[in-house]
Amino acid sequence: MIKLTNATTDHEIITLWLSDKTHLTVKSYDRQIQQFLNFVGKDLTSVMYEDFMQYKGFMKMKGYKPSTQRTKLTAVKSLFSFCTKLGYLSANVAVIVDNVAVKDEVRRKALPQDTISLLLNNAKTERDKLIIKTLYLLGLRVSELVNIQWSDFTICNGKIELKVIGKGDKERYVLVPNDLFNSLIAQKSHDNYVFISYQNDKLSRQSINKMLSNLTKKLDINSINPHAFRHSHATHSLANGCDISLLMQSLGHSDLRITQQYLSQRDGEGSSQYLNI
Repeated sequence: MIKLTNATTDHEIITLWLSDKTHLTVKSYDRQIQQFLNFVGKDLTSVMYEDFMQYKGFMKMKGYKPSTQRTKLTAVKSLFSFCTKLGYLSANVAVIVDNVAVKDEVRRKALPQDTISLLLNNAKTERDKLIIKTLYLLGLRVSELVNIQWSDFTICNGKIELKVIGKGDKERYVLVPNDLFNSLIAQKSHDNYVFISYQNDKLSRQSINKMLSNLTKKLDINSINPHAFRHSHATHSLANGCDISLLMQSLGHSDLRITQQYLSQRDGEGSSQYLNI
């Protein structure tokens, strides 16, 4: 096998693998890789199939949710694939390791419409209300929301668009309802960032998590993750007739199969209703 990298140590190849990833991805992947290497106690070149199987058992024993186990294993498998492509490893043992199966529960994560209304009606401040509205109406990730700046808004053909930098620094544009934009403008209190903390600086993801935690406790309902609003945006818009390719574009998905997870079976309906001879 031809070697396509100058990396000679695990540290060098891992650094190279992480080099084109976003800051948040780097932190997450680095933590997951270090956990794996600490567990196996070996260099990458010495890792065997049995090490992966033992690691899967370890994660299960630790009580990690299947989705968390899958995320951790996916990061490791990605690293091994990268190392093999560059010739740092002679073979990719990870390719024969089955990933952790996760039940398709993505649609169950969507919030009922009345729950979203309940949250909006009981938000502590107008800022908190607008955070919830923006997450839901635009289908943003929380990491995308906290980075919105006023300069990201543009007017195109009479419509307001927001430039969003998503996963992998991929750029996309989402349409912003006029009412939402006007509400944001009315609450403007910072020259750069749209959403700011009570200390008048950039809002953090942790602050949004805390806000939602306090709100759900106050309402005595189950805790809600900010990402639930993105799931709700996708599920509700498709149910209301949104074209799946348009939703894929709005959410910034690179694969249609990801977006298709939000398609729900519509009881009492069938494709024959749309045909006539």
